[in-house]
Amino acid sequence: MKLYSEELIKAYQTGDPQDPYGDLDITYQEVYANYTKPQNNFTCEFLFAKINNEIVGITQGVYDNEIYGIYGLAVKKQFRNQGVGKEIVKQQLQMCKNKNLQLAFLQTEDGYYPANLYRKLGFEDICLKYYYKKN
Repeated sequence: MKLYSEELIKAYQTGDPQDPYGDLDITYQEVYANYTKPQNNFTCEFLFAKINNEIVGITQGVYDNEIYGIYGLAVKKQFRNQGVGKEIVKQQLQMCKNKNLQLAFLQTEDGYYPANLYRKLGFEDICLKYYYKKN
């Protein structure tokens, strides 16, 4: 998990103002470095994408016996717009299919670089914003 947390920061902290997660602090990295499996019915897999044995991206697959969730997809800046993100999502969708799951979902922020990719791959916008209010 330490390697995953390190690669996550490398992929998100690019200095590019278009990356909404570029200001992640050390706390976020520590959460992943100290990850322990929660006591629930979901399986969480932390995945690395490699080219020539170099880690170029990361993602998570979270699933139960019905649904598959894609979380935290990040591709290092120098490997973006080369089909890496698309291939990662396609591989995750194949994993979903191999597990005989009928529904895959993901979440992102509009304007974040993979949002349009997700739409091209057939994902539909379901909810654009949630606001919670406590009285």
